[in-house]
Amino acid sequence: MLSVVNPHFPDTTPINNPSKQNRELLDIRFQEFYRKARIVKYISNLIYFYSIDYDKRIRKNHNRFLLVLDTPKSQILDSIPDKPSRFFKNIEHLQDHIENPKLYSAINKLNKKQKSILELIYIQDLNNKQVAELFKETPQNISKIHRRTLEKLKSEIV
Repeated sequence: MLSVVNPHFPDTTPINNPSKQNRELLDIRFQEFYRKARIVKYISNLIYFYSIDYDKRIRKNHNRFLLVLDTPKSQILDSIPDKPSRFFKNIEHLQDHIENPKLYSAINKLNKKQKSILELIYIQDLNNKQVAELFKETPQNISKIHRRTLEKLKSEIV
């Protein structure tokens, strides 16, 4: 019979000498071993899934903030082109381009802010975000004003 030498059991091993005391000692040692193995498995899974989650967060932030501008906001606004669109060359006001008398009178009934928003969007080719920066408002508010202005013009014409 082969004898197995175990450093935890210097005198005898429970395998070679199966007694009740040796079995209980073996069970206690195995429980300690199993508990440590479960802790190691838990920590390794924790590290593995945290690293995956970390990569996802980094990728998400990278895709969300593709470009960070290091220039002040005023310089960004100065970089917006002042040229009119290709449809409205050398025309500064929206009313100068209107031929329909009903539409012309409806545009004259708009307030200054509504006219300015329409001119910036349709003549200067700015988007809602750029117009919002000029008025120091949110793009959502500019969109809402723009939409209501168009609805008002439509109701005046029809």
